[in-house]
Amino acid sequence: MATISNQASVSYTFSGSVETQNALSNVSNTTLIESFSLEVNKESYQSNFTNGENITYTVKITNTGLNTISNFTLVDNLGEIDGGIVPLIYQAESARIYSESIAITPITPTSVNPLTFTFDNELPVGDSLVLSYVATVSGSLPSTVTSITNSATVTSINNNPVTRIDETITGDDSHTITRENNAELVVTKGVSTESVTSGDTYSYTITISNLGSLPATAVVVTDTLPQGFTVLSIDFKQNGETSTLDPSEYSIDAETNTLTLPAGSTLEIDGYQEGVDNSVVITINGAYSE
Repeated sequence: MATISNQASVSYTFSGSVETQNALSNVSNTTLIESFSLEVNKESYQSNFTNGENITYTVKITNTGLNTISNFTLVDNLGEIDGGIVPLIYQAESARIYSESIAITPITPTSVNPLTFTFDNELPVGDSLVLSYVATVSGSLPSTVTSITNSATVTSINNNPVTRIDETITGDDSHTITRENNAELVVTKGVSTESVTSGDTYSYTITISNLGSLPATAVVVTDTLPQGFTVLSIDFKQNGETSTLDPSEYSIDAETNTLTLPAGSTLEIDGYQEGVDNSVVITINGAYSE
């Protein structure tokens, strides 16, 4: 809907006045109800996010014009920012539409990049249609991204019953969620070989990265190693420096073969900073025997 504004001005003089005076009226507004018009409102159930979290979004489309609208498409940019980073990942089969006249119905996007939905529903004057879907915040989103603003744009093409000419209308809205300050550790396990025989030596590698903005404190690593695997040495890398740990710096439970590191203390892993490797890499060197 558009607004028609009008304001009057009066110029005048009076005895003793050298300059012309001016007075302005208040602004009087009238709403123009157009043949075709729509309003878009985007919200989310959550106001804050962490990496890997599922966010539920809703987009409400309301027909604010004088005629039924149809043939409309919604495009959501999933929060894309400079550099081509897309913070949000659409969760397949999560989308639903509903309205006063439509029961909750699954809907499949025609594209996921950008996220695009095409509706074949008719939307009568004054009615609203709601789309809901779930998107996951990228687990590798840098902590320097402190907010996600994603925009939904709805486009509809309709034939004007008076002019018989197709009219294209659009409506859009954006919604912002902010990062929740925290520490968020991601752990990856690797092995140096795909197969071994009894007596072979090989290594397990544990890589720990902090994707959060705050340091992770009181970090303790435990790893239940395979029965028959004997630890020969453990290498520890942090802040670019590698050292071989003294056996007193870790413990191994003789019954379960569970490694605990460090022994009697804890680690601290720095928060994410762009261009800085904050990971901790633990290499467990050992031998296997049956």
